[in-house]
Amino acid sequence: TAPLQVANFHRDQRYQILPAYCQDGILISRVFQGSTDAAVFEDFIDQLLRHCGRWPEPKSVLVMENASFHHSDRIEEMCIEAGVKLVYLPPYSPDLNPIEEFFSELKAYIRRNWVQYEEDPEQGFQTFLERCIEIVGSRKQSALGHFRHSGVVIDTNA
Repeated sequence: TAPLQVANFHRDQRYQILPAYCQDGILISRVFQGSTDAAVFEDFIDQLLRHCGRWPEPKSVLVMENASFHHSDRIEEMCIEAGVKLVYLPPYSPDLNPIEEFFSELKAYIRRNWVQYEEDPEQGFQTFLERCIEIVGSRKQSALGHFRHSGVVIDTNA
């Protein structure tokens, strides 16, 4: 759930994407201007936990990178209250994080479809990004492949 910074596509402002990724694709995401800090991330986790199951139900394990703002007593408390297991990836291990492949696929989609934004800039860059995330994030087969490539196999028939 690391934020993706999209700086090369829009020169004036920096946008961040906070996504929550599961084997079905993007569960929820937030696109915003500015930087991510503990308060922003805790608010995102609060929203995310409303979409999670209680352990051992589906979507009951939250896996995060070791970014400093991912670690807070409040996030741990929220996960415990929601019955969600919290797991941190080892430092510097993007190969174990399925969302890295999603980010690559998203960036490629944005590059291929950039003309849609250029032809209609009135839609707003944030709206364009949100639509791209919705399209790429709904590709269930891609998501399953991303999880499989990172070594995570989830039995979706259980």
